[in-house]
Amino acid sequence: MAGFAAFFERLDTKQTGKLDGVLFRKAWREYLLAPELDDYQRLKNELILCQKKNSFLKKCLRQANGVLPSGASADARASNSAPAEPARREHLLRCQAEAEKSRLEGVLESVGDVVVNVSGSGRITYLNRLGPQRGKRPKDELIGRDLTAIFPGEVGRMVQESLLRTSRGKAPDRFEYFSKVHSCWFETRIFPTADGAVIISADISRRKQVERRLREALERFRTASEMAMLGFWEWQLANDTVYFSPEWKKQLGYADTELPNRIDEWKNRLHPDDREFVLQQVARSGEERSADFEIEYRLAHKDGGYRWINARWMALSDDAGSGLRFVVTHLDVTSVKEEAEHLDYVASHDLLTGLPNRALLQEFAEHVTNSARRQHGKVAVMFLDLDRFKAVNDTYGHKAGDRVLQEAAQRIARSLRAEDLVGRLGGDEFVAVLSEIGGFQDATRAATKCLEALSQPFALGKRKVTVLPSIGISIFPDDGDSIEKLIHNADVAMYEAKRSGGGKFCFFAQAATPGKLSPH
Repeated sequence: MAGFAAFFERLDTKQTGKLDGVLFRKAWREYLLAPELDDYQRLKNELILCQKKNSFLKKCLRQANGVLPSGASADARASNSAPAEPARREHLLRCQAEAEKSRLEGVLESVGDVVVNVSGSGRITYLNRLGPQRGKRPKDELIGRDLTAIFPGEVGRMVQESLLRTSRGKAPDRFEYFSKVHSCWFETRIFPTADGAVIISADISRRKQVERRLREALERFRTASEMAMLGFWEWQLANDTVYFSPEWKKQLGYADTELPNRIDEWKNRLHPDDREFVLQQVARSGEERSADFEIEYRLAHKDGGYRWINARWMALSDDAGSGLRFVVTHLDVTSVKEEAEHLDYVASHDLLTGLPNRALLQEFAEHVTNSARRQHGKVAVMFLDLDRFKAVNDTYGHKAGDRVLQEAAQRIARSLRAEDLVGRLGGDEFVAVLSEIGGFQDATRAATKCLEALSQPFALGKRKVTVLPSIGISIFPDDGDSIEKLIHNADVAMYEAKRSGGGKFCFFAQAATPGKLSPH
């Protein structure tokens, strides 16, 4: 907790209410994940060790006294020319006991807390240097008095009750209280001994302040997480212990009690296309104990669909380098993803027919023509226009015209191969790019299928209308080396087909005379 106190003291007063993520993680790592032995525990260990040593010394003294001659006086033993062996042993043991007692008192005097030893009757038999400060009397006046001399009033009653519990249960006891006299928080611990008890009272005001600040910081984090719809979970790698926050489960459509805290609940919900990549990234971070990383993947929702999750992973470990754990924050970004996909779709597709627009069509055409250029292949571009379409709009209205365009787009797409692409330029004009064709024969076959499909009547309710297409075709690289040139020449060929009466297709033939047309 001392580390967290330092952490909070370093907060800029101008940044009140904000947390420094680096300092917070450092404090978390050093002071929560790596608990250290405090003064109380060290003192307790010292007391236990000293009690064992004193018991051993008392046992040795009893054995030494047992071997002395019955009724022998100290003067008679001293008159012997050589001291008896049992007497030497007794003297040695007494010296060792005094040295151990002196060492223990030194330890107790160095402790920064009040230490009091009481007899079985509740009288003070020892107190360290801080005892007189708490009792506000000289040390000699406190020895032999009851505990109210140091712990007056209501606090004294609490100490007496704790002593009673300790003596009955033969187990340590503790309690905390706020002293109005000293304006401090104190923690009092009582340890039972063979002939009484040891009482240790520590000022914990600083710890209480740090705990309060930590609670406030965690409360702010919890509130901010809920407001931002941010879920989090922790994963202890050593034993696969997992904690999923309620908000994390809520993001997947579950109540807190519906989803157990097991790592498989996360792994099994990863989208099959994301699973391998995500697990590899996590494993690499665990092996290298690398810094934070951010990743996006899909998790299965309770409704059967998937949600896009933006996850920040933070690897934490103690100073010994073991006990690695991950703390992960999750943010559901499905709506953001869907909006981005929608904007991308709008930017690259015709909203009426769903076909690619001019931009996506040109991007595809450049790709296939570059490939054909490297492999010395051919690409065909077909420019399609629907004859008498204006009459449909004028007679039946624009909604009827839109239905004709939508149906025409589907018929053209069905007439082409999967590797070809058809798009709408606008109005009743369509362009199809035929990749990797063998020559004029492949282009002729595709154009014939489109003519047959578009020549069938279009149903408008109970009425049927017919719109005949005119198609112009240009071939890469014979009729142009760029998509703009190929579309232009295919447009020229389409107008020649329209002038010839419509319902047919023409190739743009670039021979000795530029612009010569070859109708079909």
